[in-house]
Order: sequence, then C-alpha cells, then structure tokens
Amino acid sequence: MRIRSVDVCVAFVYPHWRLPLASVKYGIAACKASRKPFLAYEYGWDSTNYPTQGELRAFLRTLRDNPEVAGDAFWALQAHADDHGWMPVPADTSDPTVAREGESGQWWALYYTGIRTIVNTAGDMAARAQIIREHDYAMRGLRVPAHRIPPAPTITSISAEPAGGVNGVGVRVYWRGSAGAENYTVQRAARSTGPWLTICRGCVTDSDDGFVDVDPAAANSWYRVLAANLDGRLGPASKPAHAPAR
Repeated sequence: MRIRSVDVCVAFVYPHWRLPLASVKYGIAACKASRKPFLAYEYGWDSTNYPTQGELRAFLRTLRDNPEVAGDAFWALQAHADDHGWMPVPADTSDPTVAREGESGQWWALYYTGIRTIVNTAGDMAARAQIIREHDYAMRGLRVPAHRIPPAPTITSISAEPAGGVNGVGVRVYWRGSAGAENYTVQRAARSTGPWLTICRGCVTDSDDGFVDVDPAAANSWYRVLAANLDGRLGPASKPAHAPAR
C-alpha cells in the first residue's frame, strides 16, 4: 500500500469463490489510509455470484455509493467470431457441476445480447448486461443514452446449400457480427446496386447458423445484411456479396 510506484489498489469480488465485497473491506480501508484509490478489478455478474438481478443491482449500487471505490470491471465480455456468430464459450465444459461450480465460461462469459449456457438463460444474461451498462454510466455520473447504431456487418461467405429451392439447392449467407446487434435483416437483389428486397426482417441472430435462402431466385443473386440494435434501429448495410450460380 505504501509503495510509491503503486498508484491504485485492486481486488477481485466473486461470491462464487467466497470473495464477497465484505471480504475486501479492510483492503479498501487500507487504500484510503494510504491515500490511494480502490478498484473492484474484477467482479462476477451471473447467478452463481448474485442469484437474482435485484442482488446484482444492489451490489453495483454499493460500489457506486462508496466514495472510496474509483471504478470496477466485470469478467468477461465475449466477442464475435471472425467468420460468423460468437466466439465459443471459454474454459468450456459439458459437465453441469463443473459448469456451475468450477472455473468455466459457462457462468462468467458474458455475450452482450445474451446466449443460453448450462448456467445462464439468454434472457437473464441479456438483462444483466443492461444492468451493468446502466451501472457503468451511473459510475461516471452520466445519463444512460440510447443504444448506439451497430456498424455494418461483413459478409464472409455465401455458398450453395442443399436445403430447398430449385433442385433442392438454396443459398447460405454468413457474416461477421456487429457490436450491439440484437438481430439482423437480410436483403437480396438481382444487381449489386439494387433495388433491394427484404427477405428476412430481424429474423436471424448471432446464435443462428447464418441465413438460408431457399427461394428460386437465390442463385446468382446479390445479398447484403443490416444489423439492428436493442432499440430496433437499423445500422448501415454490409457491402453486397454475390451468390454462386448453379
């Protein structure tokens, strides 16, 4: 605490590991005595740490109300995969006991718009992400703004799909997801410049295996994808990509 080159005190807060906020109160006091700020460097956010959303809110409120706490960060936000969908669950396991009680992303990996894991429901994960978002703005003394418009997705591949259409063949479209996207709209056109026909309005998410178009017009068409945020507002379209001809 008294080392001059150390600027800030940190601690983990994980009831999951029997490390509740109360377990670091003496460290917070020692930081104050040394005239240094304290950070909740990592905290658990899921139901194995706080069984209800109300308990998570109460914990975060305690952090905000403590003038000695200068900041905090949850563990851990997951990203989109390069090709399509989400990155896989880290430290994964199929054992339900290990998933709930051990060291597994099945409880601590947070996907912003929510996915189902062995431990979490998609709805609960999505709701807790918004609780954290509200808290982060409140920690800075800011009002919670509207959700940002998602950037344009990037179509990564279009391939023939034996799932219907003419002669039993359709088209499957994959794209790299957009940060903050709740769902995606897919459009098709005969030319790269349009006009564009919406063939899927908000009907696919990052948890789906791309989008399959079984319309006879699918082959040799152009496609583009738009992401919608949690307020339902669409962002810019991806660059058009061409489906293979049969």
